[in-house]
Amino acid sequence: MKNQDLYSKLVVKMAEISSLPTQKVGIFTPLYKKFTSILKDNPWKTLFLFSLMLSFFLRFLLGPGSVKIVSILQGGF
Repeated sequence: MKNQDLYSKLVVKMAEISSLPTQKVGIFTPLYKKFTSILKDNPWKTLFLFSLMLSFFLRFLLGPGSVKIVSILQGGF
């Protein structure tokens, strides 16, 4: 009987812990929901595209300096 009481208390506690309120980020909530649904469906594809766009952006922003930054960062490893 004692194990049953412990189990029922554990179930109640797990229900308290696992219930989360809906995330809200103000006016960006629809954008947040859209982005997280895409990220949950295809995380690797999304991260690959994001890193590719970021690398092209940094290449155009920094120009040849990006090669120097990469060399410095590789030297640290």
